Amino acid sequence: MEPISETLKRVVNAPAFSERYEQMRSEILENEGVQAFLAENSEVVNKAIVDRGLGKLYEYTTQNQDCETCESVAGCQNIMKGYIPKISIVRNVIDIFGI
Repeated sequence: MEPISETLKRVVNAPAFSERYEQMRSEILENEGVQAFLAENSEVVNKAIVDRGLGKLYEYTTQNQDCETCESVAGCQNIMKGYIPKISIVRNVIDIFGI
């Protein structure tokens, strides 16, 4: 039986995985909200922080729809009705909190 670490290395190093990862990374970093957050925090955020926080940034992009077009909470387009995610940095780690 192959160790899990070897299996993971094989999966992560596969060209298809790398291409999908880079495509998703680009889409996340092109999001207007993410770009605004990175610009506001440019003195603190670096590539390592972004790479470690990519999962949270993805979560933000999938949960944050255009709230300005919603007429009410009942018409909210977010996964959790009325939930508005905000990105923050806590101890040099990207995190999300809701308002």
